[in-house]
Amino acid sequence: MQQVEELSGGRIRLAPGTLYGALTTMCDKGWITLLPVDEGSRKKEYKLTRLGLSILRNEIERLRELVHNGDMILGGSIDA
Repeated sequence: MQQVEELSGGRIRLAPGTLYGALTTMCDKGWITLLPVDEGSRKKEYKLTRLGLSILRNEIERLRELVHNGDMILGGSIDA
């Protein structure tokens, strides 16, 4: 949750229920897998699967296309 907030410059704040719901959904879809947990630890770590990596790459491409389309609507590319 903290990393998402930091990466977004504070624009996105995930509630625990939102985050864990998303993690459960991604596990159910086979996009991520839960790594073994040390006994007594509450920390959970996940690993991206091959399917998850493919889904992620497709989503990044979809978002790039949206940005490109927005740039075209505005009359050209906006360089950051």
